Amino acid sequence: MKKVIFNFLILIAACMLNPLNLIGQERGIDTRTQMEQQDPLDMLKSEGMTTLDILNMLDFAGIKMKKFDLGSFAQPYQLHVFAEKIVDGKTTEIDTLLAYNNQYYFPDKDGKFKYDFINQIRLLTQTDDNQSFISIKTNAVSTRKTNITLPKEDNRQFFLWRDFVHQPWQLNQNIPLMLFGAAWYDKAIDNYRFCGTVNLAQEEEATKKLIADLPAYIIISYKITEIEKI
Repeated sequence: MKKVIFNFLILIAACMLNPLNLIGQERGIDTRTQMEQQDPLDMLKSEGMTTLDILNMLDFAGIKMKKFDLGSFAQPYQLHVFAEKIVDGKTTEIDTLLAYNNQYYFPDKDGKFKYDFINQIRLLTQTDDNQSFISIKTNAVSTRKTNITLPKEDNRQFFLWRDFVHQPWQLNQNIPLMLFGAAWYDKAIDNYRFCGTVNLAQEEEATKKLIADLPAYIIISYKITEIEKI
């Protein structure tokens, strides 16, 4: 009996020294799909998963990405992205989220680097109640996460993002991209509301009415200017 136990312990020790003794020792070609290889037990239940399902999960986590087409450029310009906070109708802060230019470099088929101009801004947001992290991405640059926060009046109050209707760039003009707003208190229902137009437009009356109702909000906008000559 002691000899059997001794041999068993020797076998365990050998397996610990060489894990291949516990698994296959013969080389094989893994023909499973990448999905099967990366999730062999199907823990993520990925079969039948659609892009919309993934977007819904990201939305549940407070994560969204918006793309805005800028239009075309024929020469280098300076690009700024701002976050303007308005509380009770007054601007309290203006932060510069990005200060860069509209030019980026890329390798051609021969490996020679050339330049072109960006034509799009991507905004990635991650929102938790009255604060949101925002990152700005272009073909030229990607910013770190920046925290933006709105004052909160009540635990029932909620906060939403709204997009502005696409506008191509105009020299020396602030072009709004997105709005992060706080719901307003409605005495008639003794609760908070965030009603009104979904797609915002600067000169539209419905947009002006919605913004006028918001006790606090932050507008993310961009501005194209001439590059200062040194």
